[in-house]
Amino acid sequence: MKKLYFLTALLVILNSCSSDADNDKIVKDPVSSADNTVHRTITQKNDSSEATIDTYTFNGNKVLSMKNDNTEFRYTYEGNRIAKKERFSKTIKGSMVRTEIYEYIYEKGKLKTRNILQGVNDNGEAYTIIKTEYVHNSDGTVSYINYYVHLLLNETTKMQEGYLRYKDGNIIEKSETIESRTIVFKYEYDTKNNPAKNILGYDLLIDENNYAKNNIIKTNVKFLNTPYEEDLLRTYTYNENGYPIKFISTSPSQTYEVEYTY
Repeated sequence: MKKLYFLTALLVILNSCSSDADNDKIVKDPVSSADNTVHRTITQKNDSSEATIDTYTFNGNKVLSMKNDNTEFRYTYEGNRIAKKERFSKTIKGSMVRTEIYEYIYEKGKLKTRNILQGVNDNGEAYTIIKTEYVHNSDGTVSYINYYVHLLLNETTKMQEGYLRYKDGNIIEKSETIESRTIVFKYEYDTKNNPAKNILGYDLLIDENNYAKNNIIKTNVKFLNTPYEEDLLRTYTYNENGYPIKFISTSPSQTYEVEYTY
């Protein structure tokens, strides 16, 4: 009976998100590009832990999976849009189990809703959902609200809201408000190629996968109505095609290094 209850609740939540998007036409033909460069590995290093190597596989410019020692993501496309991303995590015994499912719902060619199904069992059933609703405003900003949905308890709680401001394909400002606390991030970019710029479907996702047209060189973080403010700086090394092969990020609290192969 409990299983039937949360399955019914899950269908209600997901159907409410997708009903308005059923008529959104899926573009079936991939967008061609003269530059098909995609990153194959991303290695992250810092002073306090071992290096993490993320290895990507592709079919053309469609990303199929990302793997490291403890986690794997698998991607599913509809046309040239990413419709689903599944997360698998390594257990204590060393086996990989599916723990989350990301579902992306589009309307008029833009992302409308992202659902993260958590606590997923073997049948794809979830107990909780992190639901994000997006509004694409006429001034070019994107507003969003995050909700925590507990399916068994039939409860929905507002977690966070904010906005993103874009310029030339890059996020230049992001605001996050949780209860009464607001954090504002402001970004500055170089003029070189972002490692993820040619991955099909990444441009439709919002604030995911470090996607942008160019590369962040400075992030200013400010907690409103407090004296706290911090700058994070990145210094890049590029290849002959204008793609970064390495950057070093520095801030008052930490330093780390990221390397790319193509």
